[in-house]
Amino acid sequence: MGIYDNQIRLALDFLVKTQNPDGGWGYKVGGQSFAEPTALALLALFHPDIGAGRLNAPQPYVDAVQKGLTRLRADQHQDGGWGIFKEDQFSGWMTYLATWCFNILLKIPELSALYARPEDTDLRGRARGVILNKQREPKVTQKEWDIYKKLLSIDSNLLGWKWGPNATEAGFVIPTALAMIALTVEDRVIVADSDQIQEGKAYLRDRACAGGGWNVGNPYMYDKQLPPTPDGTAYALLAFAVTLSTSDFGGTQEVWSGVSVLSDFVEETYSDHVLALGLTALRFYPDIGTNNSDRLNRFYIKLLKGTPSQTGKPASKGQALSGGWMDSPHSTALAILALSDNLYFVQPQ
Repeated sequence: MGIYDNQIRLALDFLVKTQNPDGGWGYKVGGQSFAEPTALALLALFHPDIGAGRLNAPQPYVDAVQKGLTRLRADQHQDGGWGIFKEDQFSGWMTYLATWCFNILLKIPELSALYARPEDTDLRGRARGVILNKQREPKVTQKEWDIYKKLLSIDSNLLGWKWGPNATEAGFVIPTALAMIALTVEDRVIVADSDQIQEGKAYLRDRACAGGGWNVGNPYMYDKQLPPTPDGTAYALLAFAVTLSTSDFGGTQEVWSGVSVLSDFVEETYSDHVLALGLTALRFYPDIGTNNSDRLNRFYIKLLKGTPSQTGKPASKGQALSGGWMDSPHSTALAILALSDNLYFVQPQ
């Protein structure tokens, strides 16, 4: 039994209760269904020990997964990608979340036997094709490279992944990290050493902020250093946790510096969402930089119980009696992944 299984069970119950009639989940309870929270909620519900990923799982968990997968399958576009929500006809970054979800479904034999359909392999293959062939940023000319180098101090020959469908759009840190995760969980041994993932890691190293961590992907503006953000840093670190391999000879300084930056963000934040997202990444880097074991344990307590309210200062709330965080299926799904002892969502067996 995992340390936080009781809290996870309450959170899974919250996800079941807050699923929309169309099978998806929103960012807030009762809100419109979006592909991102739907994919993350399914990843959380896939939990193989106490969720729907085990034999004889509670029927409400089973029903929720079946309805959620039906929603995602129906929302896939003809080109293989997903939009932000059902009515969005353009494939973009939510393709990465949906692909991550289906890769986990197809990789874990017990989960696949319970919920996969014969067409899911083709669905996943078409999604992979979109990520590799349509969602990477375009190559630049030498003139463009010179401009970006002067303006942003980046190597724009390193290609990342885009947010949207625009053919001329630049890559950014978060979609690059999500694309790397989505592709690698299909087969870590092979994919982590592929040319695309190796270049993705080089891209993230190049886009790291001078003092550590990541933002949208611009470490400088002219000669001014730009600060990191918690979400960019968390997703970049999660991507490195999934994709680092024995044949990866790139530097690790950007990773270790990023761990300390994210640990400081989580220490100072009053946002339960930042806590959940930050812990999902920090759990893979214990006792690195400022992320020592005592501090990491405090973060888990903070995620579960919140922080004491101080006059004039906001405070995190922790897990509510409803079982969720922030009345948000999105944040709750991330909290479940952060609390899970089983790393099935990035290391499917």
